[in-house]
Amino acid sequence: MGRRRRDDAERRKSASSHVVLTMRTARRDPRPRSQGTLRFSFEVELLSWKGDDISKDGGVMKSIVTEGKEYNRPSDGAKCNVHIRGTYKEKVFEERDVAFDYGEGSEEGLLRGVEMAIGQMKAEESAKVTISSKYGFGEAGNPELGIPGGATLVYFIRLNSFQKLKANWEYNDVEERKTEAERLKEKGTNYFKESKWDLAQKLYERGSDLISDSQLSKDEEKEVVRTLRIALHLNQAACHLKLNEPSLALKECEEVTLLDTVNVKAYFRRGQARQLLQDYEEAIGDFQGVLRLEPLNKAAQKQLAVSKKRLKEEREKERKRCANMFSRLGRDDNENDKVGEKMDTSAEPEVEDGGKTEEQNQEEDTPVQATSE
Repeated sequence: MGRRRRDDAERRKSASSHVVLTMRTARRDPRPRSQGTLRFSFEVELLSWKGDDISKDGGVMKSIVTEGKEYNRPSDGAKCNVHIRGTYKEKVFEERDVAFDYGEGSEEGLLRGVEMAIGQMKAEESAKVTISSKYGFGEAGNPELGIPGGATLVYFIRLNSFQKLKANWEYNDVEERKTEAERLKEKGTNYFKESKWDLAQKLYERGSDLISDSQLSKDEEKEVVRTLRIALHLNQAACHLKLNEPSLALKECEEVTLLDTVNVKAYFRRGQARQLLQDYEEAIGDFQGVLRLEPLNKAAQKQLAVSKKRLKEEREKERKRCANMFSRLGRDDNENDKVGEKMDTSAEPEVEDGGKTEEQNQEEDTPVQATSE
């Protein structure tokens, strides 16, 4: 019965948890009963327990051990202080205290799944977190810690405390916003130089959001941060290019052209994004735009030539595909004519599908590397 009470207490801690129970004994309650009512008591055993699905694919499952305080949870930039204990097959491979800025946990060696779980915890909450290899050490594992590839890990985490950053609406004036955005830009650029483009992009985005049009009401305020906004959008575009996210890079370049219609870097990076999207005709227009502003820009000259070459190759492929299609149609018509001579004209001719020709692989030039502002 003591075990059952403990299970009941655990079950109340996380209302969203899924519990699998099995009946061990059942007996009729001998106490007096009202007419038509039977009383039974049951003893059950807890077989499995699944916590909150943090990753939405079962890769990070969190079960609350000790409830936290209040209702706030860490968001990007929050100063977090945690204690973690990582286990594999019940053997502890790491245990330590960690202080870090939420969103940058990788800098302190935190696994992706661990940081995801912390983001769903309250202050002073303790939790058991099961992490699949996708959010852990991956298929490579960690030989130094004795973790094989594909391993599922169990972490015990306590979020001792955290301090949230100011919300966007809590800043007093445009100068305070500008100062914080510049700090985020500088920190992001340091990450960019270390090839940590994902971290850099997050910081650039936070800085950009802080001084966006939606946060500023006066035209003079917008003008104060205009140059900084351009730099942050360009830097985000550079990160997205490094991360092979051309659609997102294209979007950031479009934001720059709304602020500065003759920005060379915006045209150039938009051209690079369109190259990755295989929109070579539009990319040619962007690189030509760069050369109208800077006729001697060698990088633009090179990428213009690359785009023209690839567009020519694409058109040649399309021409061959069309030629092959019409050739197959012609062969099919000839076969149908021959069959018609031998068979009753009222019969339905049988047509055989033609095979597709294999396209040759085309060697591609590497786009010019993006750089941070």
